[in-house]
Amino acid sequence: SETLLRGKPFLRLSLSAAFCALLAAACFYVRSDHCIRTFSLDNTSSDVAVVYTRNGFMVAFLVSTNYSEEPENYSLDMIDGFASQYPSDPVSTEEEERPNVIVIMNESYSDLRVLGDYETSEPLFPFIDSLEENTAKGWAHVSVLGGNTPNSEFEFLTGLTMGFLPQGVVAYPQYIGTPVPSLATQFNELGYRTVGAHAFWGPSWNRDKVYPLLGFQDMYFKEAFPEDAETLRLWITDSEMYKLVEDIYEESEQPLFLFGITMMNHGGYHGQMNDEFDTCVTVDGLEDNGSVTEYISLMRETDRDFQELIEYFSNTDEKTVILLFGDHQPNDDVAAPIMELTGSSASDDPAQRSRRYITPYVLWANYDLDFDLPEDLSLNYLAAELMKACGLELTGAQNYLLDLAEEYPVISSQCYWDAQGNVHPISDYTDEEGLTEYACIQYNYLLDGRNRREEFWSLEE
Repeated sequence: SETLLRGKPFLRLSLSAAFCALLAAACFYVRSDHCIRTFSLDNTSSDVAVVYTRNGFMVAFLVSTNYSEEPENYSLDMIDGFASQYPSDPVSTEEEERPNVIVIMNESYSDLRVLGDYETSEPLFPFIDSLEENTAKGWAHVSVLGGNTPNSEFEFLTGLTMGFLPQGVVAYPQYIGTPVPSLATQFNELGYRTVGAHAFWGPSWNRDKVYPLLGFQDMYFKEAFPEDAETLRLWITDSEMYKLVEDIYEESEQPLFLFGITMMNHGGYHGQMNDEFDTCVTVDGLEDNGSVTEYISLMRETDRDFQELIEYFSNTDEKTVILLFGDHQPNDDVAAPIMELTGSSASDDPAQRSRRYITPYVLWANYDLDFDLPEDLSLNYLAAELMKACGLELTGAQNYLLDLAEEYPVISSQCYWDAQGNVHPISDYTDEEGLTEYACIQYNYLLDGRNRREEFWSLEE
């Protein structure tokens, strides 16, 4: 019995160690992409309480702490090599008129005809379809579906991709905690007034804290709108958002860079439209589907309101460039019936699956400007293409991205394209030297801030 007593502490220690090892393994598994996909863990709601309720406290907490590891071939010598190979443009000292640049990321704006052809009771985008002069149109490949809007903001404003980050994370609350270079800081260097605006409350996804860290000088959120602002389905309309844009423009003494996010098209779509729409648009063969009719009718309203914005700036004297793109497609309540109608049901094929991650982009100028943008590109490239189209100075990172796009025109959380247009699952990116180098550059920016090569992300003074 004395021997047994002496062995008990060792036994307890062994059991404790085994328990800790099992607990650690379970924690690492919960944070893995495999677990998030297998158990469909929900991290798409901007309401943290909802995420914790659906996933459970511990699972939601562990997923939220999921950070990337250092890439295998990461080194500061590699980063210095790219910074040397792709120097930033110097800021021009010549007196010249710089265009106002207005970017509208339109909530849930998409053209679901990318899923398959179908007919509607009337044209969805008659005004946008009519734009031809000083206009470029194409398809933006995004990394989110039905939610997680900040990840689309993050890709556009930083030139980084969600493809290298763990599944389920949201970039703003999980990665942006200190000042970082962005498209806003670049416009600051060019002497612009920089404004971030969103037709919802500032604390949503930490935007009121993140926007200053991204370099925006001014912020406008829901409280900036009139109390009697027009709403549709409870959300502030695009038209009201554009009125705010016009007011900000008129009061700005410097050239304006404005990044605005709308709310009118936000889910859910319950088919309870009543008399809110001037015109209800239906999909032939799906006249009884309320969710589809509601969403499609919203797209018609989006087109009408965007026409107001374009007509306003068509009658201003200052050069202005406007970019419109969607943050993501709507959820399956809308898309699934259309996919069934068009025979384009979900597939394991990455090319087919990636169709759910495509939204339109429209670039327009109120002066003579020749645009030469690719028809398909991912959001991490869009800002660089915008700056090039406007004839504005590029950072070293943007010069690098424009070269990278020749080899990999699309990189998202779902897939990447090679130069021949073949679609590969994003999980295979480590097979591509060019993509692993990009992952190292992203790591230096996002997770190795002490050694971030700021000159690569900023303009030369």
